[in-house]
Amino acid sequence: MIAADVKLRVVPPFFPDGMMHFYVESVANDGPAMDFKVQKDFRLISIQAEGATDRERFRNPKGFSEDPQKILIDLRRPAEDPQKKLPVRLEFEGKARLCSYECVLVLLLCIVFLLFSLNVSRVYDSYSSAESHREFHYGPTWYSHNPTRALDVNSVHTLKATRDWFKAGILDNEVACVLPLAGGMCGGEHPGEDNVAGKFREGWAFWAGANTSEELGLSFGQGNSELRFLRPGERPKAAEGMTGTVSGLSAVTTTVNIGPSNRGFMPNNHVRLTMQLPCFRKNPQERFSKGYPWVMDPALLSMDCANEKCMQKMMNSKRECYDRHGQLRDHRLALGKLSKLRYEFSQAGTFGELGGIAIGMGSTRREAMLLYDLVEKDSLLPISMVFEFVTYSSDYDLFTYTTAKFWLRDSGLLQREIHSVVFPLNIFSMGAEPDRQQKTAMNWAFFACYVLISVLFTIHVLGDFLLQLSITTANNRPWYMFPRDYLQDDIWNALDIVCVVMNILVIESIVSFMLIDGTFSLKEGFRSWTQDYEFKTEVGLDDADPFQYFSTAATLYEKFTNLAAINGLMVMIRFTKFCRSLASLRLVLTTLAAAIHELFTIIAIIAMVMVAFVFMMHTRFGIPFARYGTLQLTAQEIFLFLVGQFDTDDLYQAYPIYFTVVFILYEAVFFLILSIFLAAIIFRWQDTRRDAEDFSIAGAFRTVRDSVQISKYFQKQAHGQDQDQVLVTLDAEFWQKKSILSHLASLEDTGRIRITQAADGEGQRGRRLRNSSGGEGDPEGDLEGDLEAAEGEDPEEGDADGGGRDGDRAGDDAATWRPFNFERAEDRKRFIQVFKKAHMELASQLSRKVDSRSTAQPDGEEEPVLLKTSPGGMNLVEDEETRVSAMLRDEDAKLEMVGIIERPQSEQTVEFIESNLNGQLETSKPADEIWLDAVLTVLEEVDSLRKLQMFFLPMPMIFPKKAQDWGAFNQKKMKMERRLNMFLRWMQEEARVQHYKFLKEMAVSKERVLKQQSLVLADYLQTLDHQIEKLQDEMKILERKNASMRSHVSPLL
Repeated sequence: MIAADVKLRVVPPFFPDGMMHFYVESVANDGPAMDFKVQKDFRLISIQAEGATDRERFRNPKGFSEDPQKILIDLRRPAEDPQKKLPVRLEFEGKARLCSYECVLVLLLCIVFLLFSLNVSRVYDSYSSAESHREFHYGPTWYSHNPTRALDVNSVHTLKATRDWFKAGILDNEVACVLPLAGGMCGGEHPGEDNVAGKFREGWAFWAGANTSEELGLSFGQGNSELRFLRPGERPKAAEGMTGTVSGLSAVTTTVNIGPSNRGFMPNNHVRLTMQLPCFRKNPQERFSKGYPWVMDPALLSMDCANEKCMQKMMNSKRECYDRHGQLRDHRLALGKLSKLRYEFSQAGTFGELGGIAIGMGSTRREAMLLYDLVEKDSLLPISMVFEFVTYSSDYDLFTYTTAKFWLRDSGLLQREIHSVVFPLNIFSMGAEPDRQQKTAMNWAFFACYVLISVLFTIHVLGDFLLQLSITTANNRPWYMFPRDYLQDDIWNALDIVCVVMNILVIESIVSFMLIDGTFSLKEGFRSWTQDYEFKTEVGLDDADPFQYFSTAATLYEKFTNLAAINGLMVMIRFTKFCRSLASLRLVLTTLAAAIHELFTIIAIIAMVMVAFVFMMHTRFGIPFARYGTLQLTAQEIFLFLVGQFDTDDLYQAYPIYFTVVFILYEAVFFLILSIFLAAIIFRWQDTRRDAEDFSIAGAFRTVRDSVQISKYFQKQAHGQDQDQVLVTLDAEFWQKKSILSHLASLEDTGRIRITQAADGEGQRGRRLRNSSGGEGDPEGDLEGDLEAAEGEDPEEGDADGGGRDGDRAGDDAATWRPFNFERAEDRKRFIQVFKKAHMELASQLSRKVDSRSTAQPDGEEEPVLLKTSPGGMNLVEDEETRVSAMLRDEDAKLEMVGIIERPQSEQTVEFIESNLNGQLETSKPADEIWLDAVLTVLEEVDSLRKLQMFFLPMPMIFPKKAQDWGAFNQKKMKMERRLNMFLRWMQEEARVQHYKFLKEMAVSKERVLKQQSLVLADYLQTLDHQIEKLQDEMKILERKNASMRSHVSPLL
């Protein structure tokens, strides 16, 4: 890249120890900088010369007062040889446009997605609904005796302790208030008047499989007679598993009341319990088999049976299953110890359809207490229990799905988890707000815009992906390497892929939620349970409680909220890429990018040290302290030490010396590592800020202001061209009009083409030969016929008598000269004669330029003249032809030529090109160009030039993005131009050969004319000699007569 191709302007450093900045002021229209897409305001960041790269020397503040153009020129000259000019390659840095398509697309994605997710998530409303349930399930406390102490849910460590939580959380809170649908109050002076929680519902019955009430032999004590069982027979649909149901068609008259607005709406059971029972086997260790003959199957101990299919796994294993007393039992059945009830395995109607024993706990406190007593007295000893209940808030139009899970771990410790998910069935609903309809419609619009923008962003990323695939294959690399090249090209590309995947997952989760149990028909369109669910006031044996649907809806909605949270973070981070357009933020990103390798190394060291301390603390404190019982909990506690939260009193009291040494060592090591982490960033900041351009808020506002100016944006797109400036496309038609063939009507016999004195109108430009056929009624309208008719004519005919056309043409006045009209046969014949006469004139001028000088040899002989004769006249010998041809090529190279430009140009440039071409026509004799244009015109008319260009055109390639891609593109472009130039040279040489042949013919004709004129002149001179001799004789006779007469007269005088 040459220095004259780019003009720079200098800007002083922002910080005192900073470096100067060189910005592109202007770029030449045709040059390497334009080919490499260098634009105005690009910053010069390095100069490469002699294989070395300089990034700081040329930006030294000492050279601030110098001309930046002079600095660039000086860098091209090596110190050892100042006269030598080295090739220089400049590296420029552009800026990310805030108004680019990609930036606008990502910005819209951020805005639309954040607005949509915030509106749909309804975080505050969901928090209010979930908090009421957390108070019921986490808040209650109860007293335990022997010793007397207050307990809560965190004190539940055994299956036996779950009864206390069930009583306090479910019986005394969840189902403590059951009111009629018409309404009522659970409190007040007479709380029992409206509350029917202590009663059995009318018509409610329990499904017990093939057992009858007489066979059960129940002995629950007083009040058990209220419990009714369905008659044996085919299992009704409502009795999934062992859930309670209604006996026949009945009306729903009561509902569970939780707080002022939350209500239970399940028709059969407000609470559902899913249990999984373990299988035991003989103790394989003989030493301990006497005391412990039966142990739980080890495969179950490593599983989270509350969330996994433990019973299904035992059934698939086909191993024998024993109960805790060593009695062989069926995997699918369990017999109640007291009630003799056959508890049957079922997959439908269980939590998550994981399989197990499902029991509906009813919808009143009395029903739930009776059923739980039944399970407890039958001593089933489950390995996991999951309670489920669903409520609805009419004020917020939100459902709350709550699960309380209890399961045994390997050590026998009971794990617990209570989780609530709040969601609307209509994901776009805004509850009972006054303008809920407008906001719901707005959410639909946000979702449609989000889907559209996500599709556009995905297409954009896929386009980059295909672009990288083309680049990889074009570089002769295996196609499967393009993902690696894509990620190595720009680290932001990895985030693009993550954003695309996250957007797809978010949209998929929303659609899945909207189409739970969905169907499609041409008549009704899309239908789903989410869309069609409604509360029922009358139910029968075929109406099951939709726990499974609500469980699926809660899972999908929670998946959506989790993905939306992550996607929002990814999209916002992705948008920070365009912060590089702001000088201050770009400096921060550059600092982090420069320190990324050191930071990753330090983070790896921190991770290794953290693992070491986690292992040590877990091993030493894991047994006596529960918060160090697992590696995850230990890592959490260790991390809290880093942020300054210390809960170490009990550790110090238990192990004072050990803990003191370990804690001091831990803090010292991490303070040292974190200090190194900070030092690495500070060092890079100190080095990077020297390159700061404008580290100020005002500069950031100026950049934003300039970026949002659409007119300036388009000016940058046009490489600095004025938007209001009219540009003219220099296409093929333009250059055809500028061809010399369009000016042949103004050809003179001297070989020049008259432009300024040509007549106006059509005769000024003439007609191109290929469009100059005569009228339909003119029998001599064909120029080829005129050429054949004029073939035998001599352009100098009539000149042999000495008059010639030169004298006539010399006497013509410029005002009387007129251009040719090729529609007239007379002008066409006259054009042929003028064309031949012009070539004769050119041949005469070339002959006079021949160097025929001779030099004397040392022996006195003359050196032979470098000429040779031929029937056509004098020609140069071969060596002289070579020398003259080389001289002509050098002269042509020195001439400033106007090449063919295809880019749109301004009107001033077009006028300059036209005046330059017209000036060349008037100042030179373009006879040879006529032959070249004629050949190219014929090739153009038969479509040969287009086929040639397509033949030489490189293979299709992707649009370059990086500097090396532009280099490869320019090389291919240069190769194509070189091939086309070689073809043009070939055509020039062919046209020149034909031109020289015609010149030779015209030279022969000129020689013949000159010989004829010489013979005529010789005859004329001979006649004059005879006449002179005759006159002299007559003069002598007259003199003699005169002398005779004088002799007679003189005597008289």
